[in-house]
Amino acid sequence: TLRVEVLVNAWRHDDMAIQHKMNALSMRPQSYFNLAYENPTGYSSVIAILKEGVGRSSLPCMKMRAIVDASKGLLRTNKNATVDDLGADEFLPALVYCVVMSGIERPCALCELLQELADER
Repeated sequence: TLRVEVLVNAWRHDDMAIQHKMNALSMRPQSYFNLAYENPTGYSSVIAILKEGVGRSSLPCMKMRAIVDASKGLLRTNKNATVDDLGADEFLPALVYCVVMSGIERPCALCELLQELADER
């Protein structure tokens, strides 16, 4: 657990910088993110998954599951899109938009923590 604590605290300054950028981006409209499929309310379910599952869950496995569920939710949100339609150029801006709007705290530390604890299978 000491290793995990060191990992989390080591990212404090990066997290502060990212949080500042996320706060600035959260003020921007959806159109700023150049989303292929703009959807005024459709992303709210994905944002809620990230907010609840990643932001409020204490178990790393639940946080990881929420990230997967949010990614799947992006496909469901874009009803006219198929998996092939949502390549990285379409998927990534939508995911960034949802992460920004979810207000996840300490994203750098979270990423490092999940990578450290994830099963490598």
